[in-house]
Amino acid sequence: SHRGPIPRLLVDEVLADTVSCPEDQTPLPTPPPVAPVSSPTAAPTGPLTPPPTQDPQSVNCAEFQSTVQLADRMTMSYVVTLDEDEANGQIAVQLVCECQGWVGFAVSEDQAMPNSDAIIGLPLSNEVVKFRIGGQRSISEGDRRGAGEQTLSNATIISNDTHTVLEFVKRLEEPNEIPIDGNGPNNFLFAFGTSFSLGAHLGTDRGVFSLSLSPCVEGQGVVGGAAGGLTTIESETFQVQWSSHGLLASTAWGILAPCAIGSSLLRDYIPGNGLWFKIHMTLNSTVLVFTIIAFSLAFNAIDRSGGDDPQHFVGVTHRTVGLVIFLLVIVQVFGGLFRPHAPHKGDDGVVEEKKPSRFAWEVLHKGSGYGLLAASWWEVQEGIRLYYGRFGGTDFRPLFWGITGSIAIFVLVLWVYRRVSGGNDGTKGPVDEQKGNTGDPLM
Repeated sequence: SHRGPIPRLLVDEVLADTVSCPEDQTPLPTPPPVAPVSSPTAAPTGPLTPPPTQDPQSVNCAEFQSTVQLADRMTMSYVVTLDEDEANGQIAVQLVCECQGWVGFAVSEDQAMPNSDAIIGLPLSNEVVKFRIGGQRSISEGDRRGAGEQTLSNATIISNDTHTVLEFVKRLEEPNEIPIDGNGPNNFLFAFGTSFSLGAHLGTDRGVFSLSLSPCVEGQGVVGGAAGGLTTIESETFQVQWSSHGLLASTAWGILAPCAIGSSLLRDYIPGNGLWFKIHMTLNSTVLVFTIIAFSLAFNAIDRSGGDDPQHFVGVTHRTVGLVIFLLVIVQVFGGLFRPHAPHKGDDGVVEEKKPSRFAWEVLHKGSGYGLLAASWWEVQEGIRLYYGRFGGTDFRPLFWGITGSIAIFVLVLWVYRRVSGGNDGTKGPVDEQKGNTGDPLM
């Protein structure tokens, strides 16, 4: 158990006239001193100045070892300790909020509220309760975990006229809960309300952050080098920027890219000399431009909200896959521009035999194009899920799949019909390329 003096808050006498807390609770560790916020409107500054370097032999792992500032009105002190066999452990947390209302903390796999594990302190009922948030962006009393899962220790919620303090000790790994990595990166959420009972919070009274934890070992101090390892903090939501990112990506890969591929597969239905090829090129070029802009918007939003070490492409699968798609679409475009020459059609109307290099390019280029499209469809629907989980509103995944699926089915049906009816002209593509049409970005 963690023992020590009763924690003090940001200034002396902050806890005067507080809402009472259970007297049989063992006090949590004493946090390091918290530096004052420079101004009420200052942007989040990331990790606070760490306490003076201590002799590892004098470090007391029953005390908080790290403090980070999550927002102008919220700081977090914590310490991680491992069991003797290091198979599990616990994290002791203190959230100090310059507010009057409930205070919440959650563990998330993807930095979104849905499907996260929340711990909420309710001053009115003097409870600290574990909740399992389902697929929605709201929480109610029905989301409380059962009595057998309320396993927090040293859990208190204290409030006065200026501050509310939530403290608890939680096991790192528990059945049916998202595990906390005591020696690595984690995704967490925080929020606070304007009432002492469970309720909604304002859009600005919440945040997402990634925190690298390291355990405290008696006689050694915090090991692993991740003390105060706040790598990402996002209390500014950048909602307009993220919505623009999603709209561009959805349009590019849900509408333009399928139509571009359709113009190639259904070239026999498109009249004119090389018109299908021009449509194909224009659509693919637009896909590339939209993808670059969408990627830039996401990169900028993460960079502006990520503190000193923004995690652009790690921690969330959507970000990693987005980087891969961005790089592959550039390779795909240049692969189309610098493709081997198409078979030449002579004056006698005979098309020369396709060279092995051209055949290999077509197999690789078309196969990678289809793979890229499939990956992008997953990426878009995952992005919509993350956006809905963070900002709420309308879940546009059904609309996305309705539009994209309709285009894909339409193209596939006409392509199959053309193949079965025997009306496909296999020389139309090569002939159009020989007439001065250059570039074949995706197909």
